Amino acid sequence: MSHTYYSTVPTDASTTARAYGRDLDCSPKSGRNVARAIKGMPVGRAKTFLQEVADLKTPVPFKVRVRKIHHRRGEGFGPGKWPVGVVTRFLKVLESAEANAEYKGLDKERLVISHASAYQGTVTQAFTPRAQGRATAHYNRKCNFEVIVTQIGEEEAAAALVSKAEQRAAKKSAKKEA
Repeated sequence: MSHTYYSTVPTDASTTARAYGRDLDCSPKSGRNVARAIKGMPVGRAKTFLQEVADLKTPVPFKVRVRKIHHRRGEGFGPGKWPVGVVTRFLKVLESAEANAEYKGLDKERLVISHASAYQGTVTQAFTPRAQGRATAHYNRKCNFEVIVTQIGEEEAAAALVSKAEQRAAKKSAKKEA
């Protein structure tokens, strides 16, 4: 089996933990959008978000390859989907990174996702039988996930717990008062 290499190196190994999911059976296209959606989130909020997507309550905003993807309900929400298979596999990788951080002695409450990426893994060719002895080739694409979590300071952790929606609401109220 070949070696697995991360696409980035953490700056401070003592305050970071990482996990890698190799050749997972899910879509690389949806994986990129899920990784983009959770990057920069605190681990607790990211796990909640991924669980809501798996329960079909919150869609994942798609920013990459959005042709023929419909806009979703909500204020200012563009194209999005509910990639349940991708989210469940990404959740396992994220929980693995969290367990690695706990093993290193990092505080679980102060962990933030500093790097999350998904890219295409192994591609296998398969054939679908057709009429009159013919066959059509199709490709099964696997996906690789990597997550790096970093422990941040207590002040930064308190600010990170405030959701983006709450930040927008506070900005709007500040504009109205001014």
